[in-house]
Amino acid sequence: MFEAKTKNIIMAVTVVAILAGGVYLYFSGIQPDSRSGGAETAAEEDGAAKKQRQAEMVRAYEDSFKPLFSEYAAALDSENKIAGEDVDRIKAGLLELKVPAEFKNLHLDFMLALVKMRDLAAAGRGGDKAEGRKTVSRIKADYLWLN
Repeated sequence: MFEAKTKNIIMAVTVVAILAGGVYLYFSGIQPDSRSGGAETAAEEDGAAKKQRQAEMVRAYEDSFKPLFSEYAAALDSENKIAGEDVDRIKAGLLELKVPAEFKNLHLDFMLALVKMRDLAAAGRGGDKAEGRKTVSRIKADYLWLN
């Protein structure tokens, strides 16, 4: 008698779990598509949309980063000392950018170069541009789209 009662409880729990899982899948949006592809087609469309958003983010980053980088490179090439305010303006622009994963190292390298140049400018050595020029050359060699 005890075994029959335990079997019935186990069967009831199993049925409830299966029904709960079905309800969850139904309301979570994982439903077969009415087209022939089913859920795989929806996943492929989501993947394509994600790739398109990623490509747009990369383009937006490149379009916003390049003027900031060019401004810094031009400041390094000028005869004048680099002012801390100029570095701060470029740094503020850089901080506003949304960084794609493939450009995180570029972003960090450039930010570190700006911090170093800001420190030199604060120390009255804004004319000491050799380190900054090396960084610009290295970044240009690594990211040809900046040339």
